[in-house]
Amino acid sequence: MLGSSRIVLPEADSVSVQPDLALFAASAHPHIASGRIAPTRMVAASPELIDAALVLAGKLAQAAKAPSNEISLTIGGFEKTQGNLLAIATPDKLPETLFEAWGAALGKSVRWPYRVLNDLRESYHSGDLRFSHTQTDDRLTGSITQDRGLGDLGALLAMKNPYDSGKSTLTLFVAQTPELADRRLGNLVDPALWGQMKGDLILWRTKDDPVISMRVSEPFEVGSKSAFKGWLLFFSNNPWYVAFALLIAAGILTLGAYRYVSKRQERKMAE
Repeated sequence: MLGSSRIVLPEADSVSVQPDLALFAASAHPHIASGRIAPTRMVAASPELIDAALVLAGKLAQAAKAPSNEISLTIGGFEKTQGNLLAIATPDKLPETLFEAWGAALGKSVRWPYRVLNDLRESYHSGDLRFSHTQTDDRLTGSITQDRGLGDLGALLAMKNPYDSGKSTLTLFVAQTPELADRRLGNLVDPALWGQMKGDLILWRTKDDPVISMRVSEPFEVGSKSAFKGWLLFFSNNPWYVAFALLIAAGILTLGAYRYVSKRQERKMAE
């Protein structure tokens, strides 16, 4: 009032669980974040992939519902790149070291978690995958190696950046050839397909085919939070712990009430 009043907002906690393709599809996080000064960093493994990179950049701005402050697009490899990074590549441009600590691989040699093949009832056909929409979200273990590439599939994965000692996310789009990358990315940005993202790895053909989504790696937390908010985040992501604790508490209260009533009845009978 009268130029003498002011509003002071307390510093807020900011926490997210990564990798999460559902969050990426809904808000472009962590590559476009509200209030962040750092540019959105993108890498195209070859000049032929620039068009696909620009299409994806436009879709990110649409998902974030705000223009990006700055987009940094470079051509070439992305080894030893720090921070969050969005990359587009063909399998032959990907270093094998990229997938050493991950449960799958999409480079020159394609490695699939075994349970993907089992749960989805998939079979190899001419270096391709024939898939159905039946799936599971459990963490996947075991693997099968294939040396024939992705075929006509498109793949999008999110993983902890193996070249960064901190907690940052590498989101990677992969297709067998630059021409196929343009087609599969065109399918991906269609709302019917974009909205089906979840987990940390998805595979698709066209917008009319089902999307295979799975979780390959363990999630991790990024951001700043208090200890109390950390526990809230943990329990919100693990509601079964809360349900189990409430069940135990209810059992203890029931047992205590039963013993109290039993002792009271014994005293009355003794009198």
